Amino acid sequence: FQSKDDLLRIVAVLSVPNTLYSPSYWAARCLEKLLQGDAAQYLAYASLLYTTAMALCAAAYLSLKAAHHAAYSRARSVRQSARLVSRTGQRRLRALTPFFHPQFRALIGKEFRIFSRDMAQALQLLLLIGLCMIYLYNFRILRSVGSLPRTTELWWEGLLVISNIAMGAFVITAVGTRFVFPSVSLEGQSFWIVHKSPMSIRDMLRAKFWCWLLPVATISSVILASGSLAIQAEPRIVIINALASWVICYGIVGLGIGLGAFFS
Repeated sequence: FQSKDDLLRIVAVLSVPNTLYSPSYWAARCLEKLLQGDAAQYLAYASLLYTTAMALCAAAYLSLKAAHHAAYSRARSVRQSARLVSRTGQRRLRALTPFFHPQFRALIGKEFRIFSRDMAQALQLLLLIGLCMIYLYNFRILRSVGSLPRTTELWWEGLLVISNIAMGAFVITAVGTRFVFPSVSLEGQSFWIVHKSPMSIRDMLRAKFWCWLLPVATISSVILASGSLAIQAEPRIVIINALASWVICYGIVGLGIGLGAFFS
């Protein structure tokens, strides 16, 4: 940096999309007051950051102490997992999939039961969703970089739209690699039961494909549409991105099922 003003200008740009009550805004102002030599204002923002961090740590500790034992007991309870195979669960599945063939419906229900029994997969799905929130927030910052010439702004908006689609495709690929690809292998030693059923291998793979396409495409369309809204794109761009997510998911889920069957 050539001068202190350049650093202060960058701090001001970083604090633009933040509100007065966000810790990131306090951190930017804290750095600004420290560079300006304003000790009183610096201590005020530093105190806000410190007390907020302590309050969040205390809230996290109290929440863990209050809810961990009950949550762990429910997670280990046999009755909680038995609800997934209850008659009520089967009736709900029939109501949600009225046009599906009974064989397809049974395989889809089995697929969701296998997924729900693996707690690691659910936690990793939450982790991927959290990473999506982080990159959406970064997109919001990139959109408010300041005033640009009209020609440069059009190129910058196009770059952000393409980057949003690329990042969404990366997230979809990560979901497909972790959840869709091992779906055939998760059958384990009981695969012979499915193999000996009246359903052919081709129909089984097709059922697994549609079972994973709908939830993955729904999540990806929400992610791509949210990314378009974060960069303040036009409504038609938001719709195009949402539709493009279904096309991308169609290919990625198909590759995940096919390669997972080949390398099972």
